[in-house]
Amino acid sequence: RDHCHMAALKSAPVYCLKMLRDLCVRIKAVDHIEILNKFRSLHRKMRPVQIRKKRMKQNRRLMMKAIYKKEVKSYLTSMIGYVFIFFILLLEGIYFTAYNLQNAYPLFGTTLSAVTFIFLILVPVLTMKTIAEERKQKTDQLLLTAPVSVSEIVLGKFLAVATVYAIPVLIICLYPMIMGKYGTVSYAMAYTAVLGFALLGFAQIAVGV
Repeated sequence: RDHCHMAALKSAPVYCLKMLRDLCVRIKAVDHIEILNKFRSLHRKMRPVQIRKKRMKQNRRLMMKAIYKKEVKSYLTSMIGYVFIFFILLLEGIYFTAYNLQNAYPLFGTTLSAVTFIFLILVPVLTMKTIAEERKQKTDQLLLTAPVSVSEIVLGKFLAVATVYAIPVLIICLYPMIMGKYGTVSYAMAYTAVLGFALLGFAQIAVGV
């Protein structure tokens, strides 16, 4: 019976403390106080491990957040991010003016599909510095030995590049509203095209990172 009690003690979760006490009283166990004391001591030993795991998880989140902020700041304090935003908006504005405003073409998706070739040039320019810059500044070994996994490093860098790409996409979301001032526009089709344009850019950025 003692062997069964100890097996149940090691496998029982914290919330089973009351149930274990009731069970010991119900079967009239003589040593139920000793069993409960061992259960409490086992719980005290488990708490530091749980706290360490929780702190490690929080530290990894903070590291990934720090990587994300560093990358976003590096893009927005240099010319690369602004050149990327400028050329996307420039080409989109040219095609938007030619197709949708001057020729009164109602489908905004055609305008976006005509601009997708720019990803072949601008996405490598935006993403090739994510790892190369770390090697240039001799911070790649420091980053790889940090308490964060490689997947979290890549995810933080990807989210930073995606944030820079999201800026021109949000500005492009205003174009269907401008078209609506001059005629009837299917906003569902227009914003579905914008969503596809955004997802295509995110996919190519993920490959580049």
